[in-house]
Amino acid sequence: LRIGIGLSWLAIVAAEMLIGGVGIGFFIWDAWNSSHISEIILALFYVGIIGFVLDRMIAGLAKIVTRGTAMN
Repeated sequence: LRIGIGLSWLAIVAAEMLIGGVGIGFFIWDAWNSSHISEIILALFYVGIIGFVLDRMIAGLAKIVTRGTAMN
């Protein structure tokens, strides 16, 4: 599930790059076309932070759901 969330986040950003209009993916693509490297780095940092937060949320939820079960 944690890998699925990460891949879903990646797919959302990639789709925003392709379709354009709004979103962090479009922001990265627009910054790339404008050669604004600092904006690209900031956006990639943001993508990483959101991915990390999503991963920690799913890990915490999994810990709650599987509490009391035997883990191998």
